[in-house]
Amino acid sequence: MTQPFCSKKCFCFFAAPFLTIYTVRYLWLTSWGTSQHLKTKETPLKTILLWNQFFSTKHFGYGIGQDPFLKAQCPVHTCNISDRADGPLHAGVEHFDAILFHMIDKSIIELQQDMPDKRSAHQRYIFFLQESPGMHTTPVKFPNFFNWTVTYRRDSDIYIPYGFVTAGQKYPDAKSPNPVFTGWMEPNYSRLDKIKKVSSKSKLVAWFVSNCYSQSRRISYVRELSKYIPVDIYGDCGNLVCPRSKEDECYQMLNTSYKFYLAFENSLCKDYVTEKLFNVMNYDVVPVTYGGVDYTVVAPPMSYIDVLKFESPKKLAHYLKYLDKNPVEYHKYFWWKKYYKVNTQNKHVLCKLCEMLHDSRIPPKIYEDIDGWWRPKSICHAPDIKDDYALNLNELVEPSQKEKR
Repeated sequence: MTQPFCSKKCFCFFAAPFLTIYTVRYLWLTSWGTSQHLKTKETPLKTILLWNQFFSTKHFGYGIGQDPFLKAQCPVHTCNISDRADGPLHAGVEHFDAILFHMIDKSIIELQQDMPDKRSAHQRYIFFLQESPGMHTTPVKFPNFFNWTVTYRRDSDIYIPYGFVTAGQKYPDAKSPNPVFTGWMEPNYSRLDKIKKVSSKSKLVAWFVSNCYSQSRRISYVRELSKYIPVDIYGDCGNLVCPRSKEDECYQMLNTSYKFYLAFENSLCKDYVTEKLFNVMNYDVVPVTYGGVDYTVVAPPMSYIDVLKFESPKKLAHYLKYLDKNPVEYHKYFWWKKYYKVNTQNKHVLCKLCEMLHDSRIPPKIYEDIDGWWRPKSICHAPDIKDDYALNLNELVEPSQKEKR
């Protein structure tokens, strides 16, 4: 099939870096231009209210006041955060410019009984959620309620990924971190300086997991994979322990001892990829991925191994064994570290929100059917688990309210 452009490999090889540089420059200049537009007038302070809690994390993990925007070095930083959980508000809820609602299952039920009693026309009610509808299945029946969305989905009004890969210092014309995909370099295997280090590892596969039930049925896959290759499972679903309270030590242990890590998501949903991938990419361990996202968009080529590219767990096991015995081939999965870096901070979300609140050019918007946007039938898909290794879902434990890993 003829491709619309870049049909010649040689052209792609030479053009891709320049297209990437052009795109990064365009994004940077666009952002700079927007911030300059907003600075042409004296900008009043925009106020943001956190309506409910983000699990047990105080202030959504951002902080309160104007400090979060100043610390994030936002181009537009004249915004202020208040949290309803902190006590009496300095103003009525109808006077805030934006209200953030964390919309997990529990919050949906609570919000039905605890909605703002007044609302002004200028306000933006914001649907905020980083979990997937594959695990949080309560219908979001709030028609004509939300103005903006802040989620992991790329079609959200504000995109909030768990992490993203951006150009490093050795990548030509590297700019500030931007979670928008701009294309990857072709793999460059000219330097193999990590072979000695990774070849000294004594173990193959590790998995940190404490929620044994999932829409993706990932534990079924791992149990079958374990028949052909050793898989060390840490957490409630295995017999090994590395507490999350010592997460840094756990990752250091992973970095020292293991060659592969199972970055398996709990659900197979569009765009859904979590810290399971991005955290391990900061170490000399190859992530083995399983999820509903297009991994070619979120990570460089030859930086991960996609389970869905293999016909069965048995064939995946054979490939991992092959890489274990061939250090040169294994090391190719680290080529990208010379040119890219992983960013797991999402403070850019604050900058984008503040910028949008100040931008009078953004037209009014309302989600008539937020549930239809959030949970269409096509957004998540069932796992394609073959009959010869599928397990009865009744064997698995019930889900916890929030996935631990």
